[in-house]
Amino acid sequence: SPLPERIVALPSAHAFWTDLDFVTVGERWQECVPIGLAFLFVCIFDTAGVQFGAGLQAGLLDDEGVLPGTKSAFLGASFATVLGGVLGTSPTIIHNETCAGIAAGGRTGLTALVVAAMFALSVFFVPIFAAVPLTATAPALIVVGAFMMGPAGAMDWDNFKESLPAFLTISVMPLTYSIANGVFALRDLQISRLATHN
Repeated sequence: SPLPERIVALPSAHAFWTDLDFVTVGERWQECVPIGLAFLFVCIFDTAGVQFGAGLQAGLLDDEGVLPGTKSAFLGASFATVLGGVLGTSPTIIHNETCAGIAAGGRTGLTALVVAAMFALSVFFVPIFAAVPLTATAPALIVVGAFMMGPAGAMDWDNFKESLPAFLTISVMPLTYSIANGVFALRDLQISRLATHN
């Protein structure tokens, strides 16, 4: 990658309101509803999966295996996703990097606030971060993936009805570079199982 031409740069503001087109969405709602539902389920499964994995890693689950405060986490993620969509970003869910913060000792919301402040500050140093090749982030993502595998140990791997869908979901996601594909593989397996029973 080429070296950055400068170190600090002001973020550019984009008039995103001019890109919103609710008239076309209303006219083509039959096409927009399935797309919206696909985004909805991907965000729900992403948020639920990372939230449970992070809670298990941090030791925050109660005696029944339930993570307290999930409603607030889902509301925060949904609000951030809507705002992020309007601003033109990808869904703002609970990211896997949360597990890296937990591994470093973070157990409260203060960890998230510090990370948010660092992300806000990093906007001004985009030229430096843009010079880092994507392959350089692979080791960090592999370590985060290793942290995320903790909940897999809680699976009942002897129960084939539970272990096969979990295995397919876990293996399809990295092979296709998509969490949605892993979720759809699980869905397709359930559909085929229902078809064979009928």
